[in-house]
Amino acid sequence: MTSISRAALVALMTVALLSCGGKEVTADGFVSAVGATCRNANEQLDLIPSPSPAGRGDEQEALADYLQRALRVNEQAADSIRALAIPEDLSPDRDALVEAMTEANEGLKAAGAAAANGDQDALGSAVAAMAAGQNRFRSIAQRLGIEPCVSGGVPTSP
Repeated sequence: MTSISRAALVALMTVALLSCGGKEVTADGFVSAVGATCRNANEQLDLIPSPSPAGRGDEQEALADYLQRALRVNEQAADSIRALAIPEDLSPDRDALVEAMTEANEGLKAAGAAAANGDQDALGSAVAAMAAGQNRFRSIAQRLGIEPCVSGGVPTSP
């Protein structure tokens, strides 16, 4: 059984609380806001109950529910960063972060569907796709100096 811990989603949720109401921010403000959001994302993830089955056979359903909840948060995060008013020179960085989040979210969505269907092969592939997007996101965050967004991972177990 493949499982995904909360840490696997931390890097994806770095902008979950980012909202600047259309006011343009500087490069330092952008980095600071996203970094603060990474710290807040940990708290938000803590609010999502860990996938724990109620009984035999509920394991996949519990995982699917967990992934769906995380996906909703991640999609809101991508929308928030996409809407951030930034100087034109930051657009490529913002767009790259959003693209990486979208890639990871597509993997997360596929993982939720695979878990709901009990398809272990598809779940493995979806987790790999999610990890690829997450790793790209972390790489971009590291390049931008957004250290709180660099941690996280996709722990799996057989």
